[in-house]
Amino acid sequence: MKKLSIGIDLGGTNVRFGLVDNNGKIVRQEMLSVGNSRDHASIIFLLSEGVRKLRTQITDNRSPITGVGVGAPGIVDSKNGIILRSPHYPLWHNFPLKRELSKALNVPVSVDNDANLIAAGEAWKGAGKKFKNFIMLTLGTGIGGGIIIDKKVFHGDSGFAGEIGHMVIDFNGEICDCGGRGCWENYVSIDGLKWMLKTSAAPNKEELLAATPKKLFEMAKDGDTSAHAAWKKFGAYLGAGIASLINVTGMFSYVIGGGIANAWELFINETNKELARRTYKESVERTVIKRAELGDSAGILGAASSIVRRK
Repeated sequence: MKKLSIGIDLGGTNVRFGLVDNNGKIVRQEMLSVGNSRDHASIIFLLSEGVRKLRTQITDNRSPITGVGVGAPGIVDSKNGIILRSPHYPLWHNFPLKRELSKALNVPVSVDNDANLIAAGEAWKGAGKKFKNFIMLTLGTGIGGGIIIDKKVFHGDSGFAGEIGHMVIDFNGEICDCGGRGCWENYVSIDGLKWMLKTSAAPNKEELLAATPKKLFEMAKDGDTSAHAAWKKFGAYLGAGIASLINVTGMFSYVIGGGIANAWELFINETNKELARRTYKESVERTVIKRAELGDSAGILGAASSIVRRK
C-alpha cells in the first residue's frame, strides 16, 4: 500500500500543492492563486480546496493521506505551527495555522517557514542530498535562508533561525522592509539589482531599471557593459555575505536557488573572488557552492518531507 502526503508551498501570489509518495516522487500537482482575500478564513478555505483537488485524483483508495506539510512565508513557530508574522499576509499575527488547517482537513498538519522547507527539499532530493550540513539561500525579492545540520532543519531557540537576509553588511546602508538598514537582502535581491543600476552612471539607466532580472541577464549576455557590471557587483555582495556565514558558522557547503540563480554564470565568479578576499584561505579551499536542483518542486518536497520523514 502506497502512503501519500501533501506538500504545500504557500507564496505571496500563488500556492503550489503536491501529492508526494514516500520515495519523494511528486505524483500530482496543483496551483491556485492566492487572490486579494488574505484573512485567516479565506486562506484556510484556499488550502483546503487545493488539498481536496489532489485527494480526488488518488486512484487507489487504499493509499491514505498521512498528513499535510505547509511552508509559509514569515516568522514561524514550527513546533506549535503558529505564524507569528508574515510579510505577505499582514493580518497574520500569532495565527495558529497548524491547528486551524488540521481541524479543516482532519489530518495531521506540519507548518514551517517556506525557506526552511525549500532547504529540506534540496536536502532530501536535490543539490544538498550529499551534504550532512549546508546553508540554503533562495535569491529573489529578498533572501530566504534555511540551515541544515545533521540532515535536519536547524530552527534555533525559538524557531526563528535562517533569517540570514537580514545580516547587516552596510551599517549606514539602504533602509530595509524589516525596519533596519543595510541588510544583505537589500543588495542581493531583485531590489538590490535595481539599486545598483540606480546608483550607476549607465547611459541607458532608464532601460535597465525597467528590465526584469531575466531581461538584465539577456542584456548582459548580449554585451551591455552596465548590465554586466551590475551582475558582477551583485556577485561581490553575495560573496561577502557568504564569507560572513562561513566565518560565523564554520559551515562550508552552500546551495543557491531562487529565480535570480538563473543568472548564475554572470555572478558566480565574482562571488568566489569576493569570498576569497574575506575569509581564510583554508576556509575557501573547503567551501562548495552549488546551484539548487529542484526549482519550484523544492518547497513541495520539503513540506511533504516534514510528514514523510517525521519520527
